[in-house]
Amino acid sequence: MNFHKSPLRKGDMVLILAGEGRGQTGKLLKIDRKNDKVVVEGFKSRSSQNKHKKHLGPRESFIHISNVMYAHKDEEGNMIGTRLRKNKENSTRIMIKNNMEVA
Repeated sequence: MNFHKSPLRKGDMVLILAGEGRGQTGKLLKIDRKNDKVVVEGFKSRSSQNKHKKHLGPRESFIHISNVMYAHKDEEGNMIGTRLRKNKENSTRIMIKNNMEVA
């Protein structure tokens, strides 16, 4: 199985780039790296009516990872890259536009 790399992590704020929620921001709840899909809080929610799963309320559905971009503090979208530290043991995530580290 091949798993695809992505700089996005669970808990990041993302900007939705395409679809009915274009321009909205939300928290990243789940990442499916095998199928390149993500779940964004409050976006594309649908009601589930399966009584066997015991989940009858609204729930979010998956969207493709190419339709979201990292958003820093509800601002415009920003691309993320990695930078090696001077000790070259570990790397940090940085925002490409302003070279700031991502928390």
